[in-house]
Amino acid sequence: MSAETIAEQADALKNKYAGLNLDEICGELGIVIRYHSMGQAPGACKGFFIRRFEVSCIMVNADLPDHLQRVILAHEMGHACLHAELAEASDFIDLSLYGNNDVCEYEANMFAAEMLLSDEDVLELIQQGLPLDRIAGEMGVPKEMVDYKARILEKKGYPVRPVLYADSSFLKD
Repeated sequence: MSAETIAEQADALKNKYAGLNLDEICGELGIVIRYHSMGQAPGACKGFFIRRFEVSCIMVNADLPDHLQRVILAHEMGHACLHAELAEASDFIDLSLYGNNDVCEYEANMFAAEMLLSDEDVLELIQQGLPLDRIAGEMGVPKEMVDYKARILEKKGYPVRPVLYADSSFLKD
């Protein structure tokens, strides 16, 4: 799926549910969200999306800082909106077994970046000449999310160059 198509889907949701936060949008979409303690150790699960019997559920690690919980929720929303059929078919088996994990993770990251970061806010900070890590700090997201947003902005025709080219699995670290 192209970055443009992913951005259009995320923008359509933001426009349709303007004024609602991510939890509320999920509620409108019929996606159940659960915040559950999953630990803080390196390698601890940060969150996941599962769909069984036509019920979509996102689990988010409640032990994470609030700003990271929001990023994980947006990422898992990406899976719910873009990959629901795969989740139903996979029966909670890691999608890497099907050879498309990197693609699915990339797409979910693109979706999350578009849901969390407005074009205007990111462009303003870029035009101010702020470095990537400072923009991320201002926006309360990992620098990789800003990199994904820069990729979207570039595809939309803005004179922006992604500088990091974040790996699709950065949220696992």
